[in-house]
Amino acid sequence: MDINRVSKEELIKLEGIGEHLAEEIIKARPFRDINDLLRVPGIGKKMLKRLLLQGATVSGTKLDAERLSDLSILERPISHFMKRDCPTIAAGSTVAEAYGVLEESGKKLLVVVDREKRVVGVTTEKHLSKRCGGAGETLRFLPLEPSSPVLVSPDLDVVEAARRLMKENYEYLIVVSGDRIFQGVVQLEDLKQVEETVFYNMCYSKSVTSDSGKKRKPPENPQVKQGCECSLLIFVAEDKLGWLIDWWTGGYGYSHVAIDCCEFDPKTGESIIIEAVKDGVVRTYLSSYGSRPYVRIPLKPYNVDCEEFCRCVKSHLGEPYDYEEAVLGVDRDPNRQICSGLAFDCLPEELQKRILADKRQREGSSTGGEGARDDSGRHRPHPRISPNDLARFFGAPKAADLVSGQVVEPSRARPGDCIVRVTLMEVRYGGDDIGDDWKYEVSVQGRTKSFAERTVTQRRPDRIGQEVFSGPIGVCDSRVQVYISVTAIEVDPIWDDVGSNSKTFEVECPGQRVAELEVNVSETYYGTAKMTFVFNIEARCSHRR
Repeated sequence: MDINRVSKEELIKLEGIGEHLAEEIIKARPFRDINDLLRVPGIGKKMLKRLLLQGATVSGTKLDAERLSDLSILERPISHFMKRDCPTIAAGSTVAEAYGVLEESGKKLLVVVDREKRVVGVTTEKHLSKRCGGAGETLRFLPLEPSSPVLVSPDLDVVEAARRLMKENYEYLIVVSGDRIFQGVVQLEDLKQVEETVFYNMCYSKSVTSDSGKKRKPPENPQVKQGCECSLLIFVAEDKLGWLIDWWTGGYGYSHVAIDCCEFDPKTGESIIIEAVKDGVVRTYLSSYGSRPYVRIPLKPYNVDCEEFCRCVKSHLGEPYDYEEAVLGVDRDPNRQICSGLAFDCLPEELQKRILADKRQREGSSTGGEGARDDSGRHRPHPRISPNDLARFFGAPKAADLVSGQVVEPSRARPGDCIVRVTLMEVRYGGDDIGDDWKYEVSVQGRTKSFAERTVTQRRPDRIGQEVFSGPIGVCDSRVQVYISVTAIEVDPIWDDVGSNSKTFEVECPGQRVAELEVNVSETYYGTAKMTFVFNIEARCSHRR
């Protein structure tokens, strides 16, 4: 459906588009590309994804290959991307004056300066509505010390800026001169061109060269190792491009996926993998990745028929790289591939559904329905599945904790093992009220589960009732130790407030207990929240019902 051409009636047929939004879309036409829809009031990233999944297109949408191939953008300073039109207000102004400046400018961020025009703090529309008093009262703002990581030089490297915005959870970076005079503001949305360049180049391969300097290519008809089972190889991010891919897809530490169908070069004995890279779907020597760390995920324990899976993978050999899926994040062409999409598309449909459900739960969205095929069995678009999505689903450790070549398989219980099930029952919000937008990350025995942003108040517990771990720990008829680590994140308009805690709990096997873990989250201006995570830990013997 071409959004630039369809009628109002056809627009309304799209899920999520009512009469008002259809009128806004028509009013804003024409759109230069699919992302240009984001300028329509009421269309955000989630709505855009929903439209893409329903087949929405924009006539003339064409990726600028020359611009997106230019990786020199990763070397540019942050001054190249900053906005200079952010309003300022003098410290000592009233709340009413602050509201007036924000309303006149149409912005959400207000930078507070002293008499010498040096930046001393910030406030936002949300902060004013929640934290400030009457209109005539003096403005209270979030103070910024000279050493604050939110204050950055115009010469700051764009990769470091992206790290602070994504890894350190800052909503804004305030660009100042050496004497702290305000220069501009950078948000993640200002790095859109960087993001597009990163994903355009996200699948790249390293080719091994021979002594003569020529690229080595694996044989077209390699042999297959007997008794070997297929697996995924998920590679750790280890350069600027890889780090940015990782940060933009959840920050779990991975940036590339290849497939091991047990092939090898009969002349040299070297292992051969299959991957979708910028040259298309190709065979590559595993040794071409040198010492780059990776985790191996055997697929047989997940009821994957390796013969059928590898037949599917090999059927795509020679197909071109899917630049549109890489940049736009939605797979619309089954005859083009990106690295993680190739692996995902060849997995059994039931496993696809589970991977998508896991992604939905973490991101708090309706990601792509239930599978990658419609009711007739035809291929249908699905959102970009990243290397991090696969690593999380299959239980790989965070890349920082990985031993290269580590094999990760689902835990299999043996007679006499103690099977432990841990459920996060609820989270209680005590201490000081520092805000009501929260995210959690729970890790049990090294397996991590993330909970998307949610509204939590002190008036009632956040009731969850979700399993966060199930597997063997120790042996039956003994006391087993369960290690739980929790991170609580209060999502703020400027930067997030983060607190963590961990503890080892003992439980009799068989047996059951309730365990509580308290996490303190401090906010500079408003005090410390005490978030109490309540777990139910059940332990049973594997040979008993």
